[in-house]
Amino acid sequence: MPTIHAGSTREERIAQAAHNLRYKQTVRGALSLRIRRLKHRCKVAGVQCTLTHDDLIGLWNKQGGKCALSKEPLLLGSELANPMACSIDRVKPSLGYVPGNVRLVAFWINSARMAMQDDEFFDRVRRLSRNLLS
Repeated sequence: MPTIHAGSTREERIAQAAHNLRYKQTVRGALSLRIRRLKHRCKVAGVQCTLTHDDLIGLWNKQGGKCALSKEPLLLGSELANPMACSIDRVKPSLGYVPGNVRLVAFWINSARMAMQDDEFFDRVRRLSRNLLS
């Protein structure tokens, strides 16, 4: 994505800002932003992250833009704005963000799952469902 230079005219800066906004609204642009943020968080926390932008695009395409667990369509908006926002989840939380250990899930699922293994998370969801239906 091109950067805005200090010597640019006001019109050029406005046009570039509009272009950047449109790019962030595409799958490629939204996932590019996600991987940059993830890599920064991992660096700060000391968590391994070898994922690339192409890895995320591949996951998005493989999953058809749907949550790996609920199979509902994922949104590329902000996590804070929508529970169905795309979130990068580690299959085994003890491992890093590495190819083969990540999937795209809805933000609410990733938040609820926290550091649980899949078996424990699914068991808790089943118990919740049974209690709500009884």
